[in-house]
Amino acid sequence: SKISLNSRYRLNPVKNDGLDFQFDEVVRRKHDRCKLDAEDCDYCRDYYNALAPLPLPAQPPLWRSPPNSPKKRKRQSTGDESDVASTSRKHTVAKHVQKISRHRRNWQAPQTPPGYWDIGFPNTQTTERINKQAKEMHAQKLRDAEAEANR
Repeated sequence: SKISLNSRYRLNPVKNDGLDFQFDEVVRRKHDRCKLDAEDCDYCRDYYNALAPLPLPAQPPLWRSPPNSPKKRKRQSTGDESDVASTSRKHTVAKHVQKISRHRRNWQAPQTPPGYWDIGFPNTQTTERINKQAKEMHAQKLRDAEAEANR
């Protein structure tokens, strides 16, 4: 007796224009569209990934020469700089997407099931792989819905 996702959680009508179901409506004004969540499609994602690395914010110099000494002091390395730069870049790209993306929605679009667009009959190994991916997608959807409900 599996309980469906829709029967576990209900939408809050207060936050959904008084409606208890999910819907997408056309938002025509640019000012109103900017308030929606931005997304990217596969083609736009390629564009964002192909952008040159965005410059990091201004940082202090790596060394500073005292007026009486010719020695240079090197900046202490923390070892986490690549992780910080990667996180910073992801955050910067996400802000850039939110700023310029033309793909905007009230609700996240559902994912296409694995193997949906494959033509032909899959063999047993492919079917097992597709079913495993589908179970993982469903489990992730349940986790996302639970996290959203607990906010």
